[in-house]
Formats: sequence, structure tokens, C-alpha cells
Amino acid sequence: MSVCYIALVLIDAEEGITEQDAKIAGLSYEQYTKRVDTSPLNDLVERSVRKNPMARFQNRSMSISYATQTGIKPPTFIFFVPHAKGVHFSYERYLMNAIRSEFGFDKVPIKLIFRKKR
Repeated sequence: MSVCYIALVLIDAEEGITEQDAKIAGLSYEQYTKRVDTSPLNDLVERSVRKNPMARFQNRSMSISYATQTGIKPPTFIFFVPHAKGVHFSYERYLMNAIRSEFGFDKVPIKLIFRKKR
């Protein structure tokens, strides 16, 4: 399994932390605590679903009602769908990559949760 979104900083005991290492750590922490407003997130989700519609589940159409960010450390996003188990892992990865590229979460892990809409 590859984790290309994690910034790897090697620190030498003799040299200590360099200025570049401190910048990378600061940028990573900034992304780790970043909040995304619901409106731009839902705009991204709408564009993503329009570009690549979700697969059907148990012969029923799937759609995302809305999405919101519920937490930081790590950034956590909840998507409300008709059937939480019906979201294929490849579509989850597709949404994760869209969020990473649109909102700049390239150095930290993000968490996606799918819940049944009520």
C-alpha cells in the first residue's frame, strides 16, 4: 500500500531540524487542521458526480445528497447517500482524490464516511 500523501522528513541527530523541515512540518499541520466550508465541498461533489456518476446498488440509483466536513486531525468528511454500503471503494478513492486536489490536502490523510440519509 502506498501513502504518497504523507510528507516524510528525515532528521539527523547531529544536524537537527533544518528550515526546510520546519516549513514542511508547518504546511502539514496547516493542512491537518484545515476546514472546508460546506458550500464549496458540495459544489465539488456535484461536479464530480456529474463527471463520473455513481454505480447502481441493488438495482437502485445512488447519489450523494450532501457532504460536510465534521472534523479535523485528520480532516473528516461525511457524505449522505441512500445506502452507505453501496459506495464502491474505487468511487470513495475518486472522491478522496478530488478533495485532495481541489482543497490542497496533499500532505495529510483524510477520512471519508458514508452515512445513510434520513
